[in-house]
Amino acid sequence: VHCNGWNLNSELLDSGIGYLLTEFCSESEFATSDWAKKYGCKEIEKQDISPKDFSPSEQDCDPSYPDVCIASFPPDLNYSG
Repeated sequence: VHCNGWNLNSELLDSGIGYLLTEFCSESEFATSDWAKKYGCKEIEKQDISPKDFSPSEQDCDPSYPDVCIASFPPDLNYSG
């Protein structure tokens, strides 16, 4: 997303609010962008990636989603107010 000359992806990463999952760099159309390279994407040959390549045992899966592995990551977005 670009707005008024700002790249939202880059801004989220630079501010520490977002993070880059480098395992998807080989499939991303943004992998060669400067902001993606800055946060870990290297120019690599595209390859086929299947869901088995990211088994739940390799990630910190949130137990709230028993049928799919969604990694737990701060911040907690549940509003308690």
